[in-house]
Amino acid sequence: MFTQGILISIPILGLIAGYVLQKVAPEEVKPGRPYFLIIQRILMAIIVGLLLYISPWSWKTIAALFMGAVLGYVFRMRYLYLGLAIVSVLAMPQELLLLAAALVFLYGLPFGTHKITKKPIFSMITHIILYGIPFLLLTTPFSLQYLPAVVAGALFLRE
Repeated sequence: MFTQGILISIPILGLIAGYVLQKVAPEEVKPGRPYFLIIQRILMAIIVGLLLYISPWSWKTIAALFMGAVLGYVFRMRYLYLGLAIVSVLAMPQELLLLAAALVFLYGLPFGTHKITKKPIFSMITHIILYGIPFLLLTTPFSLQYLPAVVAGALFLRE
């Protein structure tokens, strides 16, 4: 349980480290922006692939992917979906949780360098709260079997 708590908090450190990187080396961030965006897209594709890998395949999964795509288009809150991704991996073996946490941490580095610029404290707190909200799902009796597919669909449309 303690190990899961540590793994759950690692992705937030990526966002904070990205912001610190932006403040420490601002002259490197501007020319590196295209590379950060490419890294972000690659990491997002790997996260979506991991979520699809752990999803049970049936017609309900396809419906969940479609529903997630609609949700991702309507509600553009990236860290909410990344928190949902971590929640959906919690029931899997610890190695997958470690992999997902590491991928979201790495995603937070380029995200924090170019998205946390205006009102940084407010923006950082907002993203941390959005990341934490999905963990309330763990207190509900609902089945989260198709949650990875919903999250994959929502994250698929993100840059």
